[in-house]
Amino acid sequence: MEKPKSLVQTFELLEKNKLPLANFKVLETKNDLKKMNFPIYIKIDSQKHKSKLGGVKKCNTFHEALKTTNMLLKKFPNTLLILQEEIQGKEIFVGIKKDKVFGEVLVVGAGGTRVESKKDLSFRALPINKREASKMIRELKIYQELRKQNKQAIKELLKIISKISKLAQALQPKELDLNPVILTKNKANIVDARIF
Repeated sequence: MEKPKSLVQTFELLEKNKLPLANFKVLETKNDLKKMNFPIYIKIDSQKHKSKLGGVKKCNTFHEALKTTNMLLKKFPNTLLILQEEIQGKEIFVGIKKDKVFGEVLVVGAGGTRVESKKDLSFRALPINKREASKMIRELKIYQELRKQNKQAIKELLKIISKISKLAQALQPKELDLNPVILTKNKANIVDARIF
């Protein structure tokens, strides 16, 4: 299986493997902005850390989005822009890392910028079963928050973990990050992803 070289290709690969993605659209003309429900995020089509590059911006209005689009196209010429409607919920990180000792390791934890503190993560060597994945989630400090309002979303998160584990075995990536996966009351949606 060929590894994706861009965020758009990564999203297409995840969709092909029936993984739930937050709605996204590749910007073709500036008129596409009029079709969006605000607030939205505009992000560059990159496998690099987009936030650190300044390649992700939240826009609350059409005019703000137009201004942001012009700025990003100037800063990152010849790069596609992706439009994504905002989803609010709990942010989770799901990743695969290659470890010299344990081989492929699954990592689950608090997502978004919280993952950088590395304070709320759970690790297992692959392959793992659904029961073990469920244990990983329950080990997290954020689990108490999740359990109160996201029971169905937790089930959806377990499906994502199971599918990503299988995909990793087929792809053999050096690194695979889904961050964040946003859990709402009934759903879990992947908002951003990187595969190396």
